[in-house]
Amino acid sequence: KHFRYDKKKAFLNWQKINDQYIDYFGVNDNYQRILELKGEMAVNYYDWKVLKIPVARSYYNMAKDELETMQSGSGSGSESQEYNVGKQIFYIEREMGFKLEEKNLPVKQFFLYINELSEIAKKLGKHGKKAQI
Repeated sequence: KHFRYDKKKAFLNWQKINDQYIDYFGVNDNYQRILELKGEMAVNYYDWKVLKIPVARSYYNMAKDELETMQSGSGSGSESQEYNVGKQIFYIEREMGFKLEEKNLPVKQFFLYINELSEIAKKLGKHGKKAQI
């Protein structure tokens, strides 16, 4: 039996799952754009390879180039940088005063630590104190 794939329905389902993940765990705008680019790449790769739509190759390559630029941290005035979890964990451990078990650290708790430490740094910066985060 021939396998039928409804690309539009699959993409909408992926977006729903992705949106729920982001709502639950919370991510920064940079990471959200990375997820969007990966979704665009998947759809355009399918169009290019399976449906044989030639222009999809160009769209795939544009999304891939943007993703690589974001991950390398380079680009024209872009503030995007490669997300470095190890570095973030180092700062959390230093500021909180205890060691984190990376394998047992839930994503939601990890982002909570980052958000709270960022807020503390902002408050210190507003009061003229030098923030170390």
